[in-house]
Amino acid sequence: FARTEPAPRRTGPLLVGVGMGPGAADLVSPRAIEAIHQADCVIAASIGADAIGRAEAIARAAAGTIRVERLTIDIADRPELRRKSIDDAAVRVVEHLDRAEIVVFVTLGDPGMFSVFPALAAAVRSLRPLVPVQRIPGIMAFQELAARTAAVLGDEGGTVRIVAVGRDVAEHDDAIRDSVARANETLVLYRGGRSVPAIVGRLAEAGRSDGAVVGEMLGLPGEQIGAATDYAVDAASYLACLIAPSTRRT
Repeated sequence: FARTEPAPRRTGPLLVGVGMGPGAADLVSPRAIEAIHQADCVIAASIGADAIGRAEAIARAAAGTIRVERLTIDIADRPELRRKSIDDAAVRVVEHLDRAEIVVFVTLGDPGMFSVFPALAAAVRSLRPLVPVQRIPGIMAFQELAARTAAVLGDEGGTVRIVAVGRDVAEHDDAIRDSVARANETLVLYRGGRSVPAIVGRLAEAGRSDGAVVGEMLGLPGEQIGAATDYAVDAASYLACLIAPSTRRT
């Protein structure tokens, strides 16, 4: 076998969104770890300067001793404050990019799915249109849940619907009811743990409770995995995910 030389170090300015997966350090890809080690600056979203978010915690566990700069992102249901926090974060990122640095933004799951990274990258691009932006994918919590429970996410001839519920299940009520009514569709719910009991009730009404599963804190201390029917009364944690597999099998 021919020896493969290590890839040459990338040069900045460069913004890279790096997926950290759901929680377990061994689910972080070698490509993601290499990107962290090559970065001039590693950034993570946080609710405060002294608060370590889950993405940063996973990065520390997977990549070893690293220095992480925390950018405060508003997570409440206040669009104007969230927009301002993202714009402020973009200004800070641009300061690093203007020094020709490689900036890695670590994010829970995948940087292209239910992540703040696309909004941050767009805000950076509005200030520096020519800055290259790259993404390194990560495993989503519902993929880990499917693997751990042998749930089938996608089946031949079927469809998959992924809904990020958030804090207001009513906003997605039509989409959830439509999906539950489709026997050949797997419904995946991400976030919005307080809405899980209501959704489990809808699954029961449609005869789709069997095989539905819920996962919380996957890969982290205190994780829980169980049948969706176990959550018919009590809410799950915010970042919980639910899988209601298709009832039709080919």
